Amino acid sequence: MTITLSANVHIEMAVPDVQRAYALLHGRFGAGRIEQEFVARISLPDFIEIEHVGMGEVVLQFCRPAPRERWPEAARAHVLGADIPHTGYLARRGPCVSNLTFCVDDIANARVLLEREGMLPALLIPMSTPGRERPPGYYFTAMEQLGFDLELTEGVLRSGGGRAPLYPAFAQPRPRFDERLGPLRRLRVAVAEIEKPLAQLARLFGIEATRASVGPVQGEPAMETAELTLGNLPIQYCQPLSREGRLGEFLERHGPGIYSLVFDAPGGAAPAGAEATFDATSLRTRPALGFDIEIEPLHMARDARA
Repeated sequence: MTITLSANVHIEMAVPDVQRAYALLHGRFGAGRIEQEFVARISLPDFIEIEHVGMGEVVLQFCRPAPRERWPEAARAHVLGADIPHTGYLARRGPCVSNLTFCVDDIANARVLLEREGMLPALLIPMSTPGRERPPGYYFTAMEQLGFDLELTEGVLRSGGGRAPLYPAFAQPRPRFDERLGPLRRLRVAVAEIEKPLAQLARLFGIEATRASVGPVQGEPAMETAELTLGNLPIQYCQPLSREGRLGEFLERHGPGIYSLVFDAPGGAAPAGAEATFDATSLRTRPALGFDIEIEPLHMARDARA
């Protein structure tokens, strides 16, 4: 038995300043706030401040956790461990992508399968609404195994077109704000050993990956890669064969994790300040956003001229 995922609900980051993250994306790329009715329900500045930003046909959820001593009493029961996972990530890793969020058909079955793989619930997410009981969702710690945690809730979030309790949040497709940045092409995940996460993803979700070997390019070492789709998110795992270059430095400093989001750039235009990487150009935005932004079409243009 495997877990069936919905389209991605959002990509979630732990950051020290959610408004700084929004300001960077809005000023540089024209990204806009999205799902504000829903954000108003879930953002609790004394527990975890939240902002939703729409960009590249995905929703980015930026989270700033509050110190434990400020938590409202009602929120404490939702934390199943010693602290909010985002707090530990900010302390150990700095700003980072914390988790990917999806809906599932059967949260109880998903919990059994994930716990069997050592991915334990860290947060309980109440989903009941007045007059309607629903099973809670869970935030599962999977960073060391997969390179990201998972937040899963049952079917209610699939609404989209109907007047479900959380409408208009989670509508598919996501609205676009402008044309300064194209759709998300992939999330890049750095891992020290590529076989283990691929095996776990196959057991949990029935996912098969396409493997490739990449030679040294643009100062990056040779690496093993694997491309797959989780829900509707394209993901590329990257295992460098040495600890040189930016990817190796990321692993040494942060451990396994999502290090960049790769977007299309309409017309192949390079944003100011972009640096060449092994197959894209990169903006070093991790201190504010929790990930670097890569713009992909430029290497295609270089290859065509070569």
